Amino acid sequence: MRHTIIRSLTTVLVAAICLAAVGVGALAATLRIQGGAWRMPAAEDVQALVFIEVEAEPARTIYLQRDAMTVRNGADDAANGISSLVAPGTVHTIPKYRASNKNWNRLVACVEDKFRGLDVRFTDVAPTGNDHVIVKVGGKQRDIGKDGKAIGGLAPFNGDPLANVIVFAFDQGGRFRTRTNCETIAHEVGHIYGLDHTYHCSDVMSYLQGCGKKSFLDETLACGEHDLRECVASRPGQNSAAQLLQVLGPAREER
Repeated sequence: MRHTIIRSLTTVLVAAICLAAVGVGALAATLRIQGGAWRMPAAEDVQALVFIEVEAEPARTIYLQRDAMTVRNGADDAANGISSLVAPGTVHTIPKYRASNKNWNRLVACVEDKFRGLDVRFTDVAPTGNDHVIVKVGGKQRDIGKDGKAIGGLAPFNGDPLANVIVFAFDQGGRFRTRTNCETIAHEVGHIYGLDHTYHCSDVMSYLQGCGKKSFLDETLACGEHDLRECVASRPGQNSAAQLLQVLGPAREER
């Protein structure tokens, strides 16, 4: 399957969800400027994009990692605990997500429900091989060496499906809000399947808050964070549900 990767003067490496409704900061993403330094970007940093074709296949296993996890910086390799999102030259241990088993089971069930009907499997048992995605749940952004305003999660993003990468879903200071954490995880996993940010509050991929429960909407929506902008790859809009179905296909009976 042929896909595209985003390149720009400042290489965009990550997309993040902000959670203003629970006191988490505004627009959040991380990029590396030409000198190699990392900083929190302004909205315009995620718009100047050029595309290069590469080959990639979507991961169909998502490992929800509850236990403590050691991660280090480098080219993305989830199976070996390596992430391009970790501060350069550093190694970090992200603490365990310390919610109760009851809370954890609710969270897993909620995430599964967001992707119901699609050919993707969520598990909290470590898989073998290197064709899965790890979602490390718990900790804070400082646990991967990131400063700045608090954010809900971080995920690699290039506009197309990714595999063998690590997604981060932070616990927001120990506030184990099932719906909020579930929607954060779904949002970040959406990025690794190529989904952009939409400008519609009820869509999981939207930064906008205050409209209640979110889902992947089956309608074509404009893109943007806190203002409208062009979607990645100059797409006329994004139908989050339809794009996920196109990438993953419908659920198979054995799943």
